[in-house]
Amino acid sequence: MTMDERVKTNYDHPSAFDNELLYNHLLDLIEGKAVELPVYDYVNHTRSSEQKHQEPKDVIIIEGMFGLYSEKLRELMDIKDFSLILRVIFVSCEDYYVILMSVEEL
Repeated sequence: MTMDERVKTNYDHPSAFDNELLYNHLLDLIEGKAVELPVYDYVNHTRSSEQKHQEPKDVIIIEGMFGLYSEKLRELMDIKDFSLILRVIFVSCEDYYVILMSVEEL
């Protein structure tokens, strides 16, 4: 892809992401295998030669709406209800705020 084409890529569309690579990395992580994650180069609008090593964890969080776009990715998820996830995050933040307020009062 030319530089002009890369600059014009719409990163607000799911097709801009390598969902197949994400799927394969998730399979590896679920199986307990480490993966090498690509690092994006924002200057050249492409992947850099750098990679980030990721060890498997008990919990894997797929951030963003595009994680729900691919049916194959959704099939790997234990929690698929986005509204449930939002409620959990909201409650967690609310609890954190209450804890901060209590600490400030001390």
